[in-house]
Amino acid sequence: MPSLNIANKIIQKLQNQGFIAYFAGGWVRDYLMDHPSDDIDIATNATVEDVQTLFLKTIPVSIQFGIIVAVEEGLSFEVAMFRQDRNYMDGRRPKSLSFLRVKPQSSL
Repeated sequence: MPSLNIANKIIQKLQNQGFIAYFAGGWVRDYLMDHPSDDIDIATNATVEDVQTLFLKTIPVSIQFGIIVAVEEGLSFEVAMFRQDRNYMDGRRPKSLSFLRVKPQSSL
């Protein structure tokens, strides 16, 4: 699964800059159930701006929700800021969001 190796590099790059980063979403469930999938999402405390600075190619897909796509080696990975959704309007769209904005630790 080449996408897993690339996703690991993305997480490592974020962590090397002092950010927290984890695999997230349905891919984790699929991985644990041994269902192959290349739809890997990453959750982090890095801001959208941090992600855009760290990765050469990014696509702003849902910046208002703290989500950006990082493109590495021709593959796309959604990178989402840690957030708390509040008071859903219709069970799907939150009325407001708050983001965890933690400054990265200095890298070695």
